[in-house]
Amino acid sequence: MAIGTYDVTISSAVISSSSTDVTANYLITFIDGTLVVTSSTYTLTYADAFNPNALPSAQVGVGNVTLASAGAMSRSGYVFAGWVIDSVTYSAGASYNLGANKTATAAWTLQTFTLTYSGNGNTGGTAPTPTIGVGNVTIAALGSLVRSGYDFVAWEIGGVS
Repeated sequence: MAIGTYDVTISSAVISSSSTDVTANYLITFIDGTLVVTSSTYTLTYADAFNPNALPSAQVGVGNVTLASAGAMSRSGYVFAGWVIDSVTYSAGASYNLGANKTATAAWTLQTFTLTYSGNGNTGGTAPTPTIGVGNVTIAALGSLVRSGYDFVAWEIGGVS
């Protein structure tokens, strides 16, 4: 709001005016008989214990801000899940209504893997159902697979039996 005289209406701590430049939130105080209206800005700070040197820059503003992406942050064995603000998780790129100074803490979820089995030319039976897990998983037994003229030795994963 530019310096000047305005006709304003104050209702539930919201200022409205016929002027189109009233777009920010304002702090309203009454000091020594004078009503003082000042623009308020807040800071959204990003935090992550695993990437303290790769955090997005803090955002300064008021009202709706767009939450940052993970950028250069990474965590082995985990997937970035968004930002936690006041115990609520928001996706990167989500809009957040910044009305006070806040800290957005990185949320991480364990990366899951699916191990799919192939019969590799089996002549009978079926391959085991896929194994879904995190970290170390137990590889399924042969199950009912058969292949005429062959003996099952082991499952091969990435060229390793």
